[in-house]
Formats: sequence, C-alpha cells, structure tokens
Amino acid sequence: MGKADFDGEEFAGGLLLVIVIALLIYGSTDIKTLTAAPASD
Repeated sequence: MGKADFDGEEFAGGLLLVIVIALLIYGSTDIKTLTAAPASD
C-alpha cells in the first residue's frame, strides 16, 4: 500500500463506472449493427 493520502478506491470506482458506461454505449451500438446485418452462420 503506497500513498495513504491518494484515494485509490474512489478513483478506481469512478474509472470502473466510466468503463462500464462506455461499454454499454459501445455495446448497444454494436448490437444494432449486428442485428442490422444478416446472420452469416
């Protein structure tokens, strides 16, 4: 455990929140393009 005055937990939580939101937005657009494209099995 390095610096005690640096709130790493709060930083990690905020960063995780940003990543999750970005993935949700990116994932939803990804799903739209996947459903728009014909199924190529």
